[in-house]
Amino acid sequence: MSWSIKFDVPIVLDDGRELITLREAAEYVTALRKKEQAKPHWQTIAGELMMAAERRGIVMLVEIAMRQALALGKPEIPRAPRKRAVTKYKVIR
Repeated sequence: MSWSIKFDVPIVLDDGRELITLREAAEYVTALRKKEQAKPHWQTIAGELMMAAERRGIVMLVEIAMRQALALGKPEIPRAPRKRAVTKYKVIR
């Protein structure tokens, strides 16, 4: 069992804290309210955390799932309107 495995890139939380290891990610998930923990995306993370720490699962899957769950419910960043495509002309000689 190795809960001390580090993420490739630390996961930065809204309050400025960073999740660096699987243990820190697990502590974050277990500190959530029970109603929040019961949501499917947190259940997925819990399962991936267990596999990554106990059976040498893929740590990147935990990282991706954590980032997606933390971004869930946040408003999307509005994109700038696309510029009209320039008309292309073919030069004939």
